[in-house]
Amino acid sequence: MKTKFLRFMPYLAFGVMLVSLNACDAISGVKLTDQTSVDKMLPSRIEKHIDPQSIVFEFFLGTTSDFSTEMDVASVTFLAPGATEPQKYAITIPGNQKPREQKIINVGINKQSFKPETGIKLCDIDFSKIASNIAKASEFMKAENMEVSGISSYDIIIDGNPDNTIHKFCVRSKAGSEFGTDHGRAAVITNYYETNFIADANGNVTSKE
Repeated sequence: MKTKFLRFMPYLAFGVMLVSLNACDAISGVKLTDQTSVDKMLPSRIEKHIDPQSIVFEFFLGTTSDFSTEMDVASVTFLAPGATEPQKYAITIPGNQKPREQKIINVGINKQSFKPETGIKLCDIDFSKIASNIAKASEFMKAENMEVSGISSYDIIIDGNPDNTIHKFCVRSKAGSEFGTDHGRAAVITNYYETNFIADANGNVTSKE
């Protein structure tokens, strides 16, 4: 468990930042604490751009907000049907923006690390335990007298066998704010804890230092 610090500065910028984050939440995509949101938003959004029969090696969810449980971007490493080179798409979950494409082979990663047998089809990825994984992490946080203020990332790691798929995610908990300075300017400093969790395919969740 790590303590971190988030600075908003100056005071006027602090107010603008809050408005910006709230606006982002209003249009965001998939709320990880709500399985209905996961089921409704996640597969359908991704499958607009990636063939469900594609072989996926890693499925990453992130957010542009500092404290949110709603993910607005997905990064998927996959091998499309009939393709010989793996690709990575960065997909904005809300809206219909064209995904940013990156050929994995072109960034120095060994293509042999992404053999079809080491991934599983997109349509076979089990998203059904995401909300319950977050709930179990929340119970752990409560036992430590902390609350879930946001999720910074949620990563699904695949090795070719659905039973061996693991979920890694990082939870943030606010620890209060204080007035201070940053680079000589007035600032509001928000302290927070980060706790990493790992869950197996059966939904067994443990904290990971």
